Amino acid sequence: MDEETEQMKALAELTDVAFQRASAPLVEFARREAELRAALAALTPSSAWLGAEDVPEDAKTMARQTGADFMWDRWAARKKSELNMALARVLAEKASVEARARRAFGRDQVVRQIVEDLAKKS
Repeated sequence: MDEETEQMKALAELTDVAFQRASAPLVEFARREAELRAALAALTPSSAWLGAEDVPEDAKTMARQTGADFMWDRWAARKKSELNMALARVLAEKASVEARARRAFGRDQVVRQIVEDLAKKS
């Protein structure tokens, strides 16, 4: 192989490492996103609990009389807002990392194509 091909192969290794490094954080972002989405899905309004058939009527009555249902809904609304803000931050950071990973992937693919083309010429 000639020197140009060897240099391009070395560059291909570097661009592959750069791509792997750029895309590695995406796993953590996906985990955090799934965690936040699951937490959001778990926040049910008090009406879901109060409407459940397996909850004793006296518990439902007590929850209504003490205002626990109202307090739960207020807390759940605040928590939902916090979780949505956290999710928005994660999605924004993830988008930035995805953009860097896409650029690194593109560079890697171009260099790989050049190496392939040089190998065909040789």
